[in-house]
Amino acid sequence: MRTLKFKRAVAMKKLVLTGGPCSGKSTAISFLREKLSEQGFEVICVPEVATIVIGAGVSPAHLSLEDILIFQEKILKTQIHLENMFADFLKMRGNDDEKRVLICDRGCMDVKAYVSSKQLRIIFKNNDWDKTSLRDQRYDAVFHLITAAEGKEEFYTLENNAARSETPEQARKLDLKIRKAWLGHPHLRVVDNSTDFDGKLKRLLRSVQQSLGIPVSLEIERKFLLAPWFLQKNIPVPYQEIIIEQCYLEKRGDGMTRRIRKRWQKHSDSVFYLTEKRSTGNARVRVETEKHITAKQYQALKQEADQTRDIIGKQRLCFLWKNQYFELDVFLEPEKLRGLSVLEIELTEENDKVELPDFLKIQREITEDESFSNSSLARKDYDFKSA
Repeated sequence: MRTLKFKRAVAMKKLVLTGGPCSGKSTAISFLREKLSEQGFEVICVPEVATIVIGAGVSPAHLSLEDILIFQEKILKTQIHLENMFADFLKMRGNDDEKRVLICDRGCMDVKAYVSSKQLRIIFKNNDWDKTSLRDQRYDAVFHLITAAEGKEEFYTLENNAARSETPEQARKLDLKIRKAWLGHPHLRVVDNSTDFDGKLKRLLRSVQQSLGIPVSLEIERKFLLAPWFLQKNIPVPYQEIIIEQCYLEKRGDGMTRRIRKRWQKHSDSVFYLTEKRSTGNARVRVETEKHITAKQYQALKQEADQTRDIIGKQRLCFLWKNQYFELDVFLEPEKLRGLSVLEIELTEENDKVELPDFLKIQREITEDESFSNSSLARKDYDFKSA
């Protein structure tokens, strides 16, 4: 077996905290900075560019459509510059490579909520950007706080943000646009108003800790088997379509499952990951670590492919339903898996309530059915139709 040596770089997690007006974002950023610092992390927070600009007296309210495009393009360029600058500053701090966190007050894809699809294409084309590079490659996880105007209307106020002027109805519409802007990110979490605000902050913190591996990175998921031959046209809500190639590597003696994954969208660059998983004895909870790798590393690791397993190809449809982020995998390769569709949702806690989409024909839950794990489905001698 080949041994690969990758050059070690300064490790850093880059997180986005976003949400609609009066979602508690500013308070949440301060809360996260305090709590993560207490746990030994070096934390730097990137300020929201639009708030800085509008607070300085620049109002986009009366701009023409042409000027709005210029305004949002400059905001996005400044966002990228600030994130890169603060990331460089963070790399200069401390000696612990594994304990650096950059928290971004909004991220690049938020711009999608403020411009038309045509304007966004123009901005991307002018700068040679694509949604994969500005969404998946750039951020490790995205956390969306839902506006108080949805579920906690009595607490909705704009008094603490002079840059905001939305009515509750406008806030709800904008919140939904921002959520949709991040559809397709592999680690999107939506934090709703199902508890009081202290509870909301605690749920956010647990979700952030989960993404950082405190105390370990636990993947808590539930999986559901759909009726055969699901049709993409049956999804009545906005979604993002991702194509995934997944390859399992030779097993090690420590019980760790390793896989590499290539993830891409139409007209966008590919993103590559190395993931390691270990069972905890509970089918719903597994220890998981994941990191970005380069295309060259991906091809090199592919030489370690487990020869008893096929490479899996699947279409992933990412969508929101009742403030929950679902991923629907429609299997394409190997040919024997065609017709299989599996719905997944990742949770912060095991007992989180799940409201399944009523437009999907779900046969049964398969969370604890190991025969439907991706590693089982990849086995060359496996036939899911007999499972």
